[in-house]
Amino acid sequence: MNGASNNIKKLKDEGHKLYIITARWLANKEFQKTTGVSEETSKKMRNTVKEWLKQNNITYDYIIFSEEDKSKHIIENNIDIMIEDSPHNLKELSKLTKMICMNWEYNKGIENDNIYRCYNWNEIYEKILELEKKMYNDKKIVVFDWGGVVESHFQGENNCYSAKVDIINRLNEQTKKFDATTICKKWIECDYDQNGRCISEVNSREDIQKWFERIKLKFDLKCDYNEFLAVYKEESDKIKYYKDVVEFAHSLKNKCKIGILSNLAYVDKERINKHYELSKFDYVWLSFYLECKKPNKKIYEIVADDCQLNPNNILFIDDKEDNLEIPKRMGWQVLQATGHDLDKIKEKVYEFLNII
Repeated sequence: MNGASNNIKKLKDEGHKLYIITARWLANKEFQKTTGVSEETSKKMRNTVKEWLKQNNITYDYIIFSEEDKSKHIIENNIDIMIEDSPHNLKELSKLTKMICMNWEYNKGIENDNIYRCYNWNEIYEKILELEKKMYNDKKIVVFDWGGVVESHFQGENNCYSAKVDIINRLNEQTKKFDATTICKKWIECDYDQNGRCISEVNSREDIQKWFERIKLKFDLKCDYNEFLAVYKEESDKIKYYKDVVEFAHSLKNKCKIGILSNLAYVDKERINKHYELSKFDYVWLSFYLECKKPNKKIYEIVADDCQLNPNNILFIDDKEDNLEIPKRMGWQVLQATGHDLDKIKEKVYEFLNII
């Protein structure tokens, strides 16, 4: 077929290992055993195939004269991509590896998510490069923080700090004697229990109610737990979030793995899901589930254990330098950025994924 020799040579020169797996009639030794065909005849057929390949300048590393079922050779040789035309082989072998279907009238209609139809060898070459990049990037993950990267921490915008001030001022008019800085400072003090555990490291209703009781006492609130949660939700829902960052994160789904690593209180779970659509991510690491938070080394070790990736194939984006120090020492790639830095985030991610 036109272009086969040149494109196969390019693949070889670029470092691909090339196998030819052929169920050529009479050439396979299993066929020889079951039919009584002599070794001499079988050997002659094998030599004929090799000579044809040589005359047509088809380069390869290995040639396997297979029985009709090629599946064991796919498995034994860790074949990543196979080029086929047989309808039966396309359907069966696509359960094991990615298949490029050389288009012919007799294989039209053979389709699934692991079969890629091509019409000539130039298309095959380009598709192999595309799949190679995808397979390589399937072994990479981009992990996003939430607060500061997707949800605003910026002065002048509705942010997590202004929400706290508005919550307290709505629930008790008397607290307006506190300025915003004081409210935020006292709120942070309430986030920790007597054992030093943060609200973002607990997930029981009892712990959350104790957190509310600390806030109620600190600010002399007159409300009950349910009223507090209702106001908390209303004011928190006003916090600005960066939809363009979320859309970019989701756009990476077909290029690499994507994940979230965030210090988060249980009461914020509904909001982060509304912002991020957690189901679109391959991994979701939230501190209250894991009962530890950044920058505790344990949380990064959990991520690494779950991913089972080379550390250099993990890119973590967070707005706080303190949260990046430990993963950087662990060999991760890191980027300090906020939701205002989308161009910076894109540049780093595309560099990480080798996307021009």
